[in-house]
Amino acid sequence: MEFSFVIRQLQLDGSPDLEISERFWEDSGKTFPGTGNIDFLTPEKVAENFQYTGVDGELLPEVRKLAADVNGGPELSRWFWHQHYVLEGELTKVSEVQKFPLLKNLLGEKAFTYNFLLSLSLIPKALEFHGARGIPEKVTRDTFADMAVWVRHNQNTLNVFGLSERHLGWTQSYLRGMLFQLGRLQYNQASLGFKAVVFRNRETGVLLTVSEPEVEYNSEGLRDGADDNWDKTGGWLSEYKERGGKLVANPILPTGFAMRKTVILDLSEWEKIMDTESPMLNIHIPAEGGAMTVEACADSIQQATEFFPKYFPEYSFKGFKCYSWFLDISFEKFLAETSNIIKFQRAGYLVPTAGGSEETLLRVFGEQVKKTGLAAAPRKSSMQRAVAEFVESGGQLRPGGCFVLTEDLPWGSNKYRNDLSILKRDYL
Repeated sequence: MEFSFVIRQLQLDGSPDLEISERFWEDSGKTFPGTGNIDFLTPEKVAENFQYTGVDGELLPEVRKLAADVNGGPELSRWFWHQHYVLEGELTKVSEVQKFPLLKNLLGEKAFTYNFLLSLSLIPKALEFHGARGIPEKVTRDTFADMAVWVRHNQNTLNVFGLSERHLGWTQSYLRGMLFQLGRLQYNQASLGFKAVVFRNRETGVLLTVSEPEVEYNSEGLRDGADDNWDKTGGWLSEYKERGGKLVANPILPTGFAMRKTVILDLSEWEKIMDTESPMLNIHIPAEGGAMTVEACADSIQQATEFFPKYFPEYSFKGFKCYSWFLDISFEKFLAETSNIIKFQRAGYLVPTAGGSEETLLRVFGEQVKKTGLAAAPRKSSMQRAVAEFVESGGQLRPGGCFVLTEDLPWGSNKYRNDLSILKRDYL
């Protein structure tokens, strides 16, 4: 069956990025079992895989019905098998999965259920990976249950059952064994990634982060150009020059602001301990799972410090990093000191990062904000009202980053904030 023929039959003509979907078409055809013969689309297999998702069991009949329709349709079953083949073989990048076309012209709202079914088909291989590593079943179930979070999200914001293209891509992170839920937080292996270099004073143990060279900052000391807004009068470029055992660079305070004034570090007194390539555990904050208290986060991070050395002993990491809308330092302007968001930010060493307001608006107001805009977004919660008022009064939202080194745990000790007065007094 020709790719172009299937595309026409599935009403995908003109969809963008079809070249991504066309890759390995002939290869997948060689293994296609035939219409009606896809084993993991049978009622028994669908139910078996469904139990790991955490989705309400009352929705299982709807998934089984679509699975039967997909299995019985010549073009649809061929298309489904191809996508499964590519995903199970990890033949495409996670970022490209989000560009798979949505079958909305053919299936209507069931196109989202189709994406859920596609993710469901990958659970057997994911279970094999977890089993081979000896990962506890509770971790496996907690991790895969993230699927239910996004199913509920789409039911609440789009009034559809299933996964969007964006969420189909996100499920690949844990279905490919790259992300795990441990208590309140999720983790994956990653480099530090920030445009920053971290030093520790050999005598006092105080940490100081400096910027990489030629990074664009605005007059506040934040990354310039968020949402294409550039500081045309106060913007500046960072320095980083090492000469004769001395380093001249722009410091980044633990509060997340880069200083325009440079500092001179004697490298016999300051040890470089981390840069953008340093291996870390990346923290992802699930949309659900209870309050983000300091205690819940500390417990989760402690679990991670034990989990990864045991089940991934080949991976040595220096600490934890996080890049999130949750770390927008603008929140300090309108959230209370008692806010869990503020407490989370102060537990780490904040660094300015690139990015705009899109993710914050999506997380606070839901998917519909992309269509309706902020003016028509809901104002039900205090967070929604505060964010809306901040933006409408001219405020700029942006994501932020933070890190904590393993030797500076436990989480919540606020070591870097506590050392800020020492930094300012003795070194800056």
